[in-house]
Amino acid sequence: MSINLPLVLDAASQPHGLTDALRRRWRFIGSVFVADLAGWSALCERLTTMEALVKANQTHAYIAAMVGGHGGQVVKTSGDNLFAVFGDAVRAVACGAETIRRLAADGSMMRASAGIAMGEMIVIPGEDLFGAPVNRASRLAEDTAADSELLVDSPVMQSIGRERWSAEPVAYALAGRERDAWKIILS
Repeated sequence: MSINLPLVLDAASQPHGLTDALRRRWRFIGSVFVADLAGWSALCERLTTMEALVKANQTHAYIAAMVGGHGGQVVKTSGDNLFAVFGDAVRAVACGAETIRRLAADGSMMRASAGIAMGEMIVIPGEDLFGAPVNRASRLAEDTAADSELLVDSPVMQSIGRERWSAEPVAYALAGRERDAWKIILS
């Protein structure tokens, strides 16, 4: 889906029109899952660019199948990252846990780290996604999680409950503020 430029330009001419138009068309409240492929830079040094892209695309396709199997929707891939959305945090965490476990066990695929956050965002299917939850999930996956770790923000942890998932607290920084997150224990 592409952005409907006449809609955006028409809405932009009205006070608060663009904001309202975006909300009506692409507002999404749910969970965002970001998978960051581990070892991407080293892989790019070892292989040709085309070989590295093939390996990343194979791994993204593998993850995308798990996302679909858990009721999620892949929004986009960008470099070594995959972004997907879920209607609820339970499905997102189940997908994240399965993704991390399977990739760690399958030597033919790249491993990954993952971050999951929830809240209101703008999702343009097949194009892009925006909002604070996207920023939090990206920071957790790319900068905070170690290889084969699944980190979730506090709203996700509150939603899924500690009865079902064991977790350890983790701190991370975003926009100059310390924030709480949780490392899901994958045993």
